[in-house]
Amino acid sequence: TENSTVTNTENSTVTNTENSTVTDTVVNGSSKEVLEEDSCLEVLEKVNARGRLSSIERIGYSSNLGRKEYLNGVSIYGHSVDVESTFGTVILCFDTRQIPQHLRVLLLLFSELLFSSDVVFRDKNECVTSTIEYTQVVTQLSERLLACDAGIGLGSGLFSSGICEQSFVIHVVAEHSRLASAIDLVFDCMLNGIITESRVKSTVSNLVGDAMEALRDGSELCDTFAWLLFYELNSKKENIGADKYDFSVPQNSAAISVFRQAPFLKSLDRMLHKNDSPMQLHSEDEESDEDSEEDEMEDESGDESEGENELNEVLVAKGRDAQMFGDIESVLNGLQELRSALFFVSDSKQKSNGIREYKEEMDSKTLYFQFGGRHAKESLRIVIELWEQKTGIQSAIEQIETVNVSEYNQIPIKNNVKKYEHSLNELPKNSVLQVSGVESCCIEVWIECEVSKLHADYYALEVLCEVLSRTEGPFYTAVRGNGLAYGVMIYNRIWDGKLTLSITDSENPHLAWNAVCETIERIGIQCEKELNESMVSTAKASVFFGIHNGKRSMSHVIKHGMRSIAHGIEASLESDIKVESKLDHVQVIHVQNVFHKYVKGILEKSKRTCVISVPNNKGQQIANAFQDLKYPIDFEIKSIPEIIQRFQVDLDE
Repeated sequence: TENSTVTNTENSTVTNTENSTVTDTVVNGSSKEVLEEDSCLEVLEKVNARGRLSSIERIGYSSNLGRKEYLNGVSIYGHSVDVESTFGTVILCFDTRQIPQHLRVLLLLFSELLFSSDVVFRDKNECVTSTIEYTQVVTQLSERLLACDAGIGLGSGLFSSGICEQSFVIHVVAEHSRLASAIDLVFDCMLNGIITESRVKSTVSNLVGDAMEALRDGSELCDTFAWLLFYELNSKKENIGADKYDFSVPQNSAAISVFRQAPFLKSLDRMLHKNDSPMQLHSEDEESDEDSEEDEMEDESGDESEGENELNEVLVAKGRDAQMFGDIESVLNGLQELRSALFFVSDSKQKSNGIREYKEEMDSKTLYFQFGGRHAKESLRIVIELWEQKTGIQSAIEQIETVNVSEYNQIPIKNNVKKYEHSLNELPKNSVLQVSGVESCCIEVWIECEVSKLHADYYALEVLCEVLSRTEGPFYTAVRGNGLAYGVMIYNRIWDGKLTLSITDSENPHLAWNAVCETIERIGIQCEKELNESMVSTAKASVFFGIHNGKRSMSHVIKHGMRSIAHGIEASLESDIKVESKLDHVQVIHVQNVFHKYVKGILEKSKRTCVISVPNNKGQQIANAFQDLKYPIDFEIKSIPEIIQRFQVDLDE
């Protein structure tokens, strides 16, 4: 096609350019010259002559999943991804099931402090033998590493989790020559770090600013609250206590959501600064007054200012979390307890050589260690042995035993989508969020859709979503083409088991929603015309490009290996080709079938849940506008302060 893109190298792309050159294509780790001085049409002809899409060259890699058992019930799943790279990548995943519920609110703060705190070494009598100050820790990490971060799940945001959100994930990248010393320091930070009041104070102040900014991000708040509608109360419904944490209830995501973190961080910040000098407090008050004056000048409505005041009142009120961690000692003790629970090490027991001892009382001690890079198996062995040395853990077997992905129990990384009944008897099914500081509206509509990568409908659904959402496609033309919203797309959230319709930056959200519904209705009536061979073929090419774009570099291939395992799919080139070949076999009839099976459910009132974020003074007006449509939505108006208050009540219960 005219707009096709051919990508079969890590860095080389041919896009609508005559006389383009494609060289240095990687095939199973080797380089060779493939095409030279070919026009775009000739390139496409040669690709077509090779056979199906799945035969296109790609970055070569091999993968092995193994398990090592230890005497005290610990299991380490080791995953090596061998790929030719200058850098080595280590991903460490720690099971969070054993974390007490009241400590989960500290996960965000702990992840921010983990690699920016003092490291203290002690002897068997608990006497300090040496200390590395946090400034030196940060300096040494920057010298030895290219990247080092921690969070809830892989690819997490500040107030949102990544995939495999039941895991505390540490991601490290370093040159091979510096990898051993880098991992050694990383393990020291994890096991021997000491968090101080001054570090907590400065970090909390920064996080408060981030939280306040997040509370003015309508799109993010919309997504977060829609998620809470599905999941937030399920732990209470299923009577899951601190000692019975169900992986299928994503309590970590709830704990780090901005609705819980904002009041907690604000309360911590006030507590930590209550003893500041009068000069510091006066300076802060002046800044606050200046901000208030700027807000008053910017606000054209008194309702906006009133909403800000209401939000501030809720944020400074002491909720459950603030009461539990009401002084610095309880915060510091909680952070150290969290460290102990995460990494399975005892705070009080230490051996003469500084090695910590593993706790014996934990029921589940399962870790996932991944290494990606050159000589991956050997490098992974070195990483595991270093962990054994640092913790004193004693192995039951000497070698890592290879396991099949089908035998892998997928703890602590897995994709365990479970269908829940909506929490609709406690929370409104459709909500309007009034947000101070936003000027346009964002809509998210979710319906149940448990279509994982192993599902027979997965690729047909991916192609359908691309057909509907692409530039100048049906949704684009109906919504953005008529100036009703800036963005509109539909996609399968495979980690949540939801099909999501997202409309962003709209001044007339009811009209944008109506345009989407009319488009779905029209396609349902004349499906053969709207979802034809031409549209499906171009969408398949786009989906195929997206698949390979996700493996466009060595680092992406390594993360792809982890995602595959989490989905229960073997991570290998052969497996990739088998899975991707399913895309080749998607036909028009398959796309039409999944449209009727899934997308049309958006029109059914009983199946959908809708959340919309609006400017603070327009909630009722916009809610009323949705009443007069062919597919009306009955909204309950909520302010951010109301949600925060309700969230605290739910936690108390």
